[in-house]
Amino acid sequence: MIYLITTIIVYSGYALIHGRFAVDNAAASLQSFLNPLPNVLTYVALSTVPFPANTWVLALVQLLSLLLLALICQEVDHDFGHDKPSAAALLALLLSVLAPLWGSELGTSFFDATLAPIVLVGLLFGLRGMAQATEAQPAFGALLLAGCAISFAIGLKLTNAVFAVGLLSTSTLKFQHNSQPCAGSLYLAKTCWRLPMAGGISLSVTPNSSEYSAR
Repeated sequence: MIYLITTIIVYSGYALIHGRFAVDNAAASLQSFLNPLPNVLTYVALSTVPFPANTWVLALVQLLSLLLLALICQEVDHDFGHDKPSAAALLALLLSVLAPLWGSELGTSFFDATLAPIVLVGLLFGLRGMAQATEAQPAFGALLLAGCAISFAIGLKLTNAVFAVGLLSTSTLKFQHNSQPCAGSLYLAKTCWRLPMAGGISLSVTPNSSEYSAR
């Protein structure tokens, strides 16, 4: 576990900032599919901010999930015709907050909880865009933002692709029996799969690639 923290999490962030990632990637046995970008925040926090303030820096980013979860519950309640928070939405929010994996990573260098707000932004605007489209309101902006957020999350961590599949499947079912054309679903699909990993995977695969030619 100490090796995991010091090499994959802390050192990959250091290597990316100091132009060593392409050179030290193989030597440090870092998997090339792991994007070092999420570890930059961890490295900067641990190297420049004293303990325990550095853990609060990470925790504050991760705690953004709470606000987004509340907004998602509000969006779902609105879709069911509730003007006030329902008991089901409050229970769902409570279960999300009490999730053991998220709680165990809160304030730590493991970045699943750090990337969660990006995924939740995609989910929030995906739900909002689908609701707008079914009400014949302009939905392109919300769905475009949802696709960009999910795509960026995939680029930062490949296992986030499951959320893109879920969001696309939901949008397809949502528009299947709707009188409006499935334009919203099409926009979301194009964004998720044609802008995929623009800022993420490129940094994971080719950071500091110029160093290879120089050596």
